[in-house]
Amino acid sequence: MRRNKLRDIKYIICNNIDIVNECWIYRGYKDKNGYPNLKYKGKTFRLSRLCYLIYNGRFDKSKIICHTCDNPSCVNPEHLWIGTYKDNALDRSRKGRTVLRKPDFYGCVVTGCTNKHSARRMCKKHYTTWYRENRS
Repeated sequence: MRRNKLRDIKYIICNNIDIVNECWIYRGYKDKNGYPNLKYKGKTFRLSRLCYLIYNGRFDKSKIICHTCDNPSCVNPEHLWIGTYKDNALDRSRKGRTVLRKPDFYGCVVTGCTNKHSARRMCKKHYTTWYRENRS
């Protein structure tokens, strides 16, 4: 793909979106998580980052672009905001979209332990106890 300029990217965005409930849904290539990607200056970027750059100006590269609409395919600059991973996690939690981790095969979970361990894999609390009892 040829190297795109920002005005070319704006043209690509405008010609490849469907407007659904105020979201600008990009019809082009999306990654496995549903985020649109586009090549710019020889690198692949998430289109939400480029869209934010075009419409809102420069931002700190260490920050991420978050969606107020929670739609990964949306590139509407009014739905995009700058934040950190922590800000995004807090936003997800406030909206009730946090998925609790399921117990693994041996029973350990983030919040506690049901003490169904094998000798190979244990939570830290029970491993420490087992180690003290079984060391030579």
